[in-house]
Amino acid sequence: MPNQDIYSLLGASDGSLYIGTGGGLARLRQGHIYIYPGHLLDIRPLIEEKEGAIWMAQRGDEDGFHVLCRVGEKVISCLGTHDGFEVHGGYSIFSDKPGSVWVGNTEGIDHWRNNASPATYPFVHIGSTQTGNAYVASFSILEDGSLWAGVVGAGPGRGLLRFSNGKWNSYVTPQVDGSKLSIRHLLADDGDSLWIGTVSNGLYKLHNGTLDRFDTTYGLTGDAVNGIFKDREGNIWVLTDAGIDIFRDLSVLTFTTREGISDESVQAIGVAPDNDVWIGTRHALNIMRNKHISILRPGHGLPTDSVARLYRDSRNTMWITDLAGRLFYYREGRFVAVSTEKDGTNYVAAYGMTEDNKGEIWVTALGPTREMDSLLRVDGTHIAERSTPSNHQIMLAAPHPQEGLWAGGYRHGLFWLHDGQFEPIPLKELDGGVYRLKAESDGSLWIFTTLHNIFRYKNGRIQQLVTQNGLACGSGSNIVDDHVNSHWLYLSCGLVQIRNEELEHWWKDPQYRMETTTFDVTDGFRPGSGALGSAEPVLSAEGKIWSGNGRVAQVIDTTNLPQYPIPPPVYIEHLVVDHVELPIGDHLKLPLGPREVQLDYAGLSYVNPDKVRFRYRLEGHDRDWTDAGIRRQAFYTDLRPGHYTFRVVACNNKGVWNAQGAAFNFTVPRSWYEMLWFRLLCMFLALIIAYSIYLLRMRRYGTVIKLRFNARLEERTRLARDLHDTLLQTIQGIKMVADQANETLQEPTARMFTTRIAEWAERASLEGRAALESLRHSTIEDNDLPAAFRKSFNDCVTDKTMRLNISVTGKAREMQPIATDEVYRIGDEAIRNACLHSAGTLVSIELNYNENLQLRIRDNGKGIDPSTLNTGKTGHYGLTGMRERATRIGAKISVLSSLQGTDVTLRVPGKFIYKAPSANWMTRLYRKFAQRHQQ
Repeated sequence: MPNQDIYSLLGASDGSLYIGTGGGLARLRQGHIYIYPGHLLDIRPLIEEKEGAIWMAQRGDEDGFHVLCRVGEKVISCLGTHDGFEVHGGYSIFSDKPGSVWVGNTEGIDHWRNNASPATYPFVHIGSTQTGNAYVASFSILEDGSLWAGVVGAGPGRGLLRFSNGKWNSYVTPQVDGSKLSIRHLLADDGDSLWIGTVSNGLYKLHNGTLDRFDTTYGLTGDAVNGIFKDREGNIWVLTDAGIDIFRDLSVLTFTTREGISDESVQAIGVAPDNDVWIGTRHALNIMRNKHISILRPGHGLPTDSVARLYRDSRNTMWITDLAGRLFYYREGRFVAVSTEKDGTNYVAAYGMTEDNKGEIWVTALGPTREMDSLLRVDGTHIAERSTPSNHQIMLAAPHPQEGLWAGGYRHGLFWLHDGQFEPIPLKELDGGVYRLKAESDGSLWIFTTLHNIFRYKNGRIQQLVTQNGLACGSGSNIVDDHVNSHWLYLSCGLVQIRNEELEHWWKDPQYRMETTTFDVTDGFRPGSGALGSAEPVLSAEGKIWSGNGRVAQVIDTTNLPQYPIPPPVYIEHLVVDHVELPIGDHLKLPLGPREVQLDYAGLSYVNPDKVRFRYRLEGHDRDWTDAGIRRQAFYTDLRPGHYTFRVVACNNKGVWNAQGAAFNFTVPRSWYEMLWFRLLCMFLALIIAYSIYLLRMRRYGTVIKLRFNARLEERTRLARDLHDTLLQTIQGIKMVADQANETLQEPTARMFTTRIAEWAERASLEGRAALESLRHSTIEDNDLPAAFRKSFNDCVTDKTMRLNISVTGKAREMQPIATDEVYRIGDEAIRNACLHSAGTLVSIELNYNENLQLRIRDNGKGIDPSTLNTGKTGHYGLTGMRERATRIGAKISVLSSLQGTDVTLRVPGKFIYKAPSANWMTRLYRKFAQRHQQ
């Protein structure tokens, strides 16, 4: 920065910020500061023309007096006394249109126009004063084109100046003397209002020739106004010597003694036929006409010392009760007293008045005792009828849609008064008291109870309106239909606008949450106590609702509510991760494993900041938008690694949303154990472990199979040994005995029998030895499965046209005898089935010696019936036996059949059938590597 003393700031339309200092000018744009060259001193005011040109006033420099300077992109071009300016230096600057700039100082005002010499307007009366030098401090222009200037220093030719007929003169009217004001700042508001900030007398507003003052007694923070600013939403900001104040249009206007009413004890409100507003207080009647208030006091136009109730009937007669319970009506410019005596008893008009559907006026009155509290029907100046309920106090009444009146009881609840009788309405919801009734033209009745509950009763059905239905709070006191599109509900926390369609939706669905608009203290509304002391609100013909809260009068113009169509800008202000604030930037990477992420955001609407609402969404985490209400923070505690975009939108107090909002991108990085390579490594290790477990399990299973094979082999050897030592010896003995008998016997028949016995014994001996041989050794000699299968084919083939094709892959390996026998018997069964049942011409046998043993036998015959293939054939166990044999040796067998033939495939794990196990993949990889290394 050129200097630390900052005298002026200008936010330009292109987003730049111009900064005038005691040592020069600087510009801040998109985060970069540019310092303009030159030795400019004491830069004060900066302005921007409508077409974007930037101007500044200059009080002087080292080379001489410069008055006006135009700020370019890189350089500053200045004009001064050598260019025709007669004032020396500029204290204020203003542009009323493109190419036209006004400059003021202690000597007068110069007007610069493009392609023309400056025009000078010297001031005779401006100069030194007792308090210092007077100078032109500010300019402004109203919508009617009138140009105004403010001078620091009061007196003739000073104060508030207006340019008229080519001259600058003090603005003086019978109502306003602008020369008495010492002015530091001017600001033109929408329309024809001019805000005037003074040196020591507070703030003024000039409107339609009337001057309103705001000072510390009114609530202004200070009486010395140093600046006035109007923001984009129309708020007026005032900088004083003691703080900052904001002025804005309020939805609800308040009338107090400051606005001219007699006292702040408003009890009654009424609107006369001519739209005059009557405001009754404890001490006077105030009548407002065209914002001018006239006061009627006791003995001076008012026949009573107070006004408690006001009611206007259908004949435009205004009825009045006072705090003493006396009754009057106003007609044709005069007040007339009404006697409240009936049957020798004086009654006190207490709670209110109403009119039935016949046009009769009824007054709620107190008798000498509670049992005599009654409803009185008024006829002219006397009481024509008295209706008294039994054992129930009556507080107020409302017209019934058919005939008679609705009556609210303090003890029971609701009654219907007709034909002189009070008929109780059996509603359990109204067992308590009722203190206010409001009947509407559609036959519905609003009921406000002593427990501050709100009910609507229509066609025999009652329904309660509660906070769950969209109300800001549940305690209500009154309701008004504006006869346009809304109902206005008076609650203890504010005035609530409910659209009629929303109200009907609630009436159909008691659980429905209505969209409502609440006007609270920030909108100017001052809630009352809700008791009967508050004034009954009334609707004027202009659409304004007038009310009183027991102290002041208030009005809301339902047809002309302040509108704020500009959506609020949204900003993401802070990012806090695990209680540490981080700078916000594009594609920010957060620390590893964040436990808590906090995002702070703001919506810049100063009309009513407490009613700015937000919605946010974290893309990559949230499925939908989160309605945050007025909360300005978002918290996340479960963010997984990944890319996220945080978006937030906001709306102002009128529900105008900034749909674009603000967005912020950030990344939660992955820890080393969350990286892809680590996960792949874990998956690879898991596969290795699983495969190792599988290998271990298969090795154990293979060991079990081998032990089972060895046990079976040992059992066969034992059986062979036992048969040799017992059965074969016995058979051999039988043969020897038969041979000996054959040598000694001479009888032919006997010799024939002994010879046959000897032959059978010889055959049994040979068969036994063959069986012993098969038990001790494999069925297949030298594990030669191809030869065994060829022999099986030759033994079973009957059709000489059927051919055999045997294919062997790999080197034959030594196998377990038991497993080899099982493989042979499975293959033998498949070959026999092909020879005997397929009716084919070719049998193909494929034998593959690899890590596992695979046997495949195919034929091109007619195939096997599907039912036989699945369940087998009754009395035949060939397929069943094949499957059982495969299971015993841990093999897998598949039998596929179609019209093109049958395919039998047997896969036997090498660990089970080979005596020497196959090398694993690591061993094979090592051997392959060793071979390449040797080469």
